[in-house]
Amino acid sequence: MKRDWRKYHNEQGYADCQLIALVNAYYYLTGKWIDRKSKRYKKMLNSVGAIAGPAINIKKAHKALGIEIIWEGYSFLGAKDKDGNKIKDPLPYIAKVWHPKYGYHSVLVIGINTNVGAVRVANFREETTTEGWIFEEDFRVFVHAAKGNYDPVYRILRLRRTK
Repeated sequence: MKRDWRKYHNEQGYADCQLIALVNAYYYLTGKWIDRKSKRYKKMLNSVGAIAGPAINIKKAHKALGIEIIWEGYSFLGAKDKDGNKIKDPLPYIAKVWHPKYGYHSVLVIGINTNVGAVRVANFREETTTEGWIFEEDFRVFVHAAKGNYDPVYRILRLRRTK
């Protein structure tokens, strides 16, 4: 999927990195962009508790955007979705990182370049190029530092299936 890099949100104003990761995933999956100044975004910002807290109700945003986590864990080796099918394309996926500037931080990986061993990451601009690229070995340093609290560090996202 080709999306305009300039439309991905690469900065935040509150404790809303988890919500930004989801809104970026929504754009990646649907092509529909949500402005951070819009009523829709502000409503989600309030409902998840990200203005003055760690977005403790983030599942409300998952529901509002129609996004589900199909897999979460520490390594993509042997990753399978909820139906037991091998996941061939992990994009997009949320990665939890540890950064000295923000502490725990959620980012969205939207691209992989296997030729040079790099990933394209939205909302991690202090560590990436202006187009969002960072070498995988450098990115893993931030991911491995986040493993300390035992939550899964990777979450693969898809649009919720309608039944």
